[in-house]
Amino acid sequence: RAESLLRESGVGNDGSPLIVIQVGASHPSKRWDEESFGQTARMLQESIGATTVFCGVPIEMPLVETAMRSAGTKAINLVGQTDIPVLAAILARVKLVISNDTGTMHLAQAVGTPVLCLTTGNALSQETGPYGENNLVVEPQLACYPCDFQVQCPHFNCRQSFSPTLVAKLAVDMLENAIPDHYEIEDASVIISRTGFDENGFWHLKRLAGPVNRMDSLRNRYRSILSERFGVVNETEVETARTVELSEQDRAISIRLRDVAMRGEHSCVTLLNLLQADPDPENTSALAGQIDDLQDQVLNGFLQAEFLHPLLALFRFELENLSDSDAVKQITGTQAAFQRLATSVALLTQGNDVNDYQSALSNEPIETRELLEASPPETNPPSLYDRFRRPRFRSERLTVILLESDYYLQCEIRAALLRMGHRVMSIRYLESGNVIEQLLLASMEADLLITVNHLGFDEDGELAALLEKIELPYVSWFADRPQYILLDHNAAAGEMAHLFTWERLTIPELIGYGFERVEYLPLATDETAFASHSTKNEPLRGPCWVANSMVEPVIEWERRANVRSAHQPVLSMAIEDLLDARCDPWDALNEAIKQYPVLTQDWTHGDKLRMATLVAFRATREDRKRIVQICQPLGLEITGDEGWMELFPDLKLNEPIHYGPELAAYYANSIQLNSTSYQMPSSVNQRVFDVPCAGGILLTDEQSDIHELFDSETECITYRTPEE
Repeated sequence: RAESLLRESGVGNDGSPLIVIQVGASHPSKRWDEESFGQTARMLQESIGATTVFCGVPIEMPLVETAMRSAGTKAINLVGQTDIPVLAAILARVKLVISNDTGTMHLAQAVGTPVLCLTTGNALSQETGPYGENNLVVEPQLACYPCDFQVQCPHFNCRQSFSPTLVAKLAVDMLENAIPDHYEIEDASVIISRTGFDENGFWHLKRLAGPVNRMDSLRNRYRSILSERFGVVNETEVETARTVELSEQDRAISIRLRDVAMRGEHSCVTLLNLLQADPDPENTSALAGQIDDLQDQVLNGFLQAEFLHPLLALFRFELENLSDSDAVKQITGTQAAFQRLATSVALLTQGNDVNDYQSALSNEPIETRELLEASPPETNPPSLYDRFRRPRFRSERLTVILLESDYYLQCEIRAALLRMGHRVMSIRYLESGNVIEQLLLASMEADLLITVNHLGFDEDGELAALLEKIELPYVSWFADRPQYILLDHNAAAGEMAHLFTWERLTIPELIGYGFERVEYLPLATDETAFASHSTKNEPLRGPCWVANSMVEPVIEWERRANVRSAHQPVLSMAIEDLLDARCDPWDALNEAIKQYPVLTQDWTHGDKLRMATLVAFRATREDRKRIVQICQPLGLEITGDEGWMELFPDLKLNEPIHYGPELAAYYANSIQLNSTSYQMPSSVNQRVFDVPCAGGILLTDEQSDIHELFDSETECITYRTPEE
C-alpha cells in the first residue's frame, strides 16, 4: 500500500533523496510555521533535488495546503491517506523525517529513520525528543521556553526562532552524514543538539550549538546522581557535573535539606535499636512522630526550590513503595530513603573538588543488616495506614469529605449537607496538586467521602484501594452514564464503596465493574434556590430553551475514539437507529457492528465504549438540531454555548446562565423546552425538576421515568417527536 501510494504520486527510483515532512502537532504551540516547512521543502528540492512527502491526519489538511503553496514542484501531499502501518512503511522507505514533536517522529525512530526534530512551545526535548542515535533536535533559546501547558501564549515567538535556511542546511548535513561536533551559527536564540547513548546506555542530547544554561547544568548533575543510583559511574558525567556551579542560595537550601535527611536517617537507626530491645512504647512513639515530622519537612518544606524537585520525587516514591507487612522493614526502608537523599544532595552540591565528589559517591549507608535479620517483636506492629483509621459515624452530625471541581451538583450536595447540620470538608480536585495528602489528613476526622461521577478515582483503582486500607466509606453518585466515565477502569470495589446512579438501567453495568452496593437515586431540585419566581401579572415568555449544542462534546469524543472515515457507516447506522427509536446507545452500536464485522473486528471493549459515547452525543446533537429547525420559526430563544452559532449562524443566542437563583428567575413565567441526552435511555435530567419548581411550563421529551416521578398531565407536558 505504501509503495502504491508513492508510485501513484510520481515517486520513482531516480536516486533523489526522499524526505517526509510532518507539519501538524497536537497543540498549536508545538507547530513550526507551516509556510516555513514549505520553504524548507523548496530549498531542499533546489539544493539536492529532494522529493518531500507531506503526511498527517485529515484535520491537518489546511496546514499542509498552506505549506504546499511554497514547497516546490516535487512536493507530495498524502495527508489523510495513511493509517499507522502505511505511515510506518513510508517512513521506513525515506531517508529523513523533518517533524515537530509528534507521534510521527517516534514512529520514524521505531523503523530506524533519522529525524530532524523542531521543538517549540510546551514540548520538552529532554523528555520527548527522538529516542535514538544521530538525530538532530532544534529548539529556541528563550526565557519562556518551554512554556507551561496551562499558558495561553500571546506571541509564539519560539516558532520564529529558527529559519528555513538553517533547517534545510541541517537536513542536508544529516543526509550526507556530515554532522559536525559543533555548529557556528550567528543566531544566539537557537539550540542544536544531537541524540545518542552514553557508554552506560543512557540516552542524552549532546549540545552542538547554543549556550549551556542553569537547567542544563542541573540536568547534568541529576544524570550523575541517577547513574550512581543505578550502580554505574560515568567519569565524563562526573567531570561535567564537577565543572558546574550552583548559586550560593541554592547551595544553602541544599545543605539544609541534607541536614534534615541526615537527622531522619539517624532517628530511624535509633528507633530500630529501640525495637531490638524491650521498647518503651512512649519512647518509640515519640521517635516515630519525629520521623514523620522529618518526612513532612522533606516533602513540604523545600517545594519552593524547584531544582530539588527530582530528589523530592525520588524520596516520595521510595516512601510510597515501602512494605507495609513488617515494622522493622518499614523503618529500615525509610532509613535507606533518608540516607540516599542525603548522599544525592551531597552529589548535587559538590562541584569544586573532584575528591569531595568521589567521596560522596562512596559514602556507605549505616549498616542495618543485623537489624533486618533480628527476630521481630512478638506482637504484629501496626501498618502506617492504621494512623488514618478511626471509628466512623459516632455522631448524628457527620463530617463529610466532598471532592469538588466546578460541577453544579457538587455545590448542591454541599448546601444540602450544611442545611442538614453536617460538616463538609471540601477538596478542590482540579486545583490541588496534593489531593492524596489532603484526603489523608481529612480522613482523620471524616465519616465518609462523597464524589459525583467518580471524580478523583483513577483508572488503576489506587484511590479506591487507599480508601479500603484506611477504612473510609465513600459514596459516588453517577449523574452521567457510568460506562462513559469508567471505560476501562479497574474499579477495585470493596467494602467501602457505595454507588448511586440517576439512571436505573445502568445498575447492571456498575455491578459489572465489580461494585456490589449500587442503588437508584434520581436527581432532584433545591427548593430554596428554585422556589417559584412566577407572578400572575407577568406575560408568558417562550418558547425558550437552555441547552448544550453538543458540538464540543462530539469533537472531543471523535478525538478520544480516534474516528476514521472507515468507521462512519457503523456510526451512522447506530445514530439512525437511536433517532428512530430511543434505546441504549451501547445496544444500537452493537447492532450496527453486526452489519459491519470487518470494519470493527479490531475494536477492543474500550474502543466500543468510546464509540458508544460518541454515538449518544452525535444522536443528541442531531436531535437538538432538528428541534431548532422546527421551532425556530416560532421565535425560539436559546441560551447556551457558542456551538449553536456553528450549527445556526443566524440564531438568536443568549449567553449561558449560572445555575441557581439566576436560572430559576429565567425559568419563571416561561415555556421551557427540554431534550434528554441519548446517554439516558429512561431517566430524566436536572431541568425536568427545576423548571416546574421555578414556576415555568415544562415541555419535555417522553422518558419512562417521567411517569414515575411526575404527574405528566399536570406537572409537565411531554412530546415524542420534535414535530409533536
